[in-house]
Amino acid sequence: MNNKLNANETIVWLNYLFVDNRHILKLLDCYGDISQVFIASKNELMELNILKEEKIDHIIANRDYDKIKRIYTEYERFDSRIITILDDDYPTRLHTIDNKPAVIYVKGDILPCDELSFSIVGSRKLTEYGRSACEYLSSELAKLGITIISGMASGADSVAHNSAINAGGRTIAVLGSGLNIIYPKKNEKLYYKIAQNGAVISEFPANTKGVSYNFPRRNRIISGMGLGVLVIEAMEKSGSLITASYAAEQGRDVFAVPGNINSLYSRGTNKLIQDGAKLVMMPEDILNEIREFIPLIKDEEENINLDLTDDEFKIYDIISQAESSLDEILIKTDLDIKTAQTIVTKLELMDIIRSSASGKYIINVKGR
Repeated sequence: MNNKLNANETIVWLNYLFVDNRHILKLLDCYGDISQVFIASKNELMELNILKEEKIDHIIANRDYDKIKRIYTEYERFDSRIITILDDDYPTRLHTIDNKPAVIYVKGDILPCDELSFSIVGSRKLTEYGRSACEYLSSELAKLGITIISGMASGADSVAHNSAINAGGRTIAVLGSGLNIIYPKKNEKLYYKIAQNGAVISEFPANTKGVSYNFPRRNRIISGMGLGVLVIEAMEKSGSLITASYAAEQGRDVFAVPGNINSLYSRGTNKLIQDGAKLVMMPEDILNEIREFIPLIKDEEENINLDLTDDEFKIYDIISQAESSLDEILIKTDLDIKTAQTIVTKLELMDIIRSSASGKYIINVKGR
């Protein structure tokens, strides 16, 4: 019986032993056939000056051929597969990023059409305004055949994935845990919906828990897979800003939705815009900036003319600055309650504003 691993199996084995991606790639460069690592002596591995002695001892102590073969069987039972950096179907764009993942575990399918993709991230605690913007932009891009990439976290990530699916599009989630660990647990249904309408992927071996330090690491894959990154609401210190930083380092375009200057959840996005991120109010703001998306732009752009009276615009302006109740509108204007109610109703019928979950009025991003 031949108990030697092939190159792909060796890469997966090293990944399961938590050998750093950069070290795996260096071993690939040193060996014409990386499977030699499985049979190399300690002295041979030490002479390469790539791995620390403790890691080499760990590798040698875990040369279990049958256990490594079982890894593949377990993923097959989970209706998933393993792609390494040596495979032809490894995502093309990931080849260009720093610290590229040597292995990705996939539930669902990564298709050639997913090369036309865009990453959307944001706050885990979206405001009504942020949710509306995320739904609108995610669904409109997905309708055009753009795959939406995100991280399956609560808030913006979940809204982006769901909006893409509801629009009949494709979406890919990048996990900060092993492929068999659904985090957050409440997103279990979403997890399987994404796998059926795209893919759920992870660079972490099965059973890896979603610990805090894994999420900033996975963000480089979220940004790396897309042609650009959009941030929808973020506080000043936010994981979404880490994704934006990775995107900039990777040469990707960074976009942000502007927000209320008084909102904690807009400080990060407004700062991004201040630092050079492209401001987004409609899908065309993204489509016009990315060369691969330009052919998707409709020949005739729809320009919405609000055509409001002075009083109507006054109320529109108040609501555009912050979600407002009728009482708050009355305080900020000299209008009587009947006139204000009539105007609010008209703006709702024109699809310019809508009621939020709190019962206040917010700008309807779709109607702008």
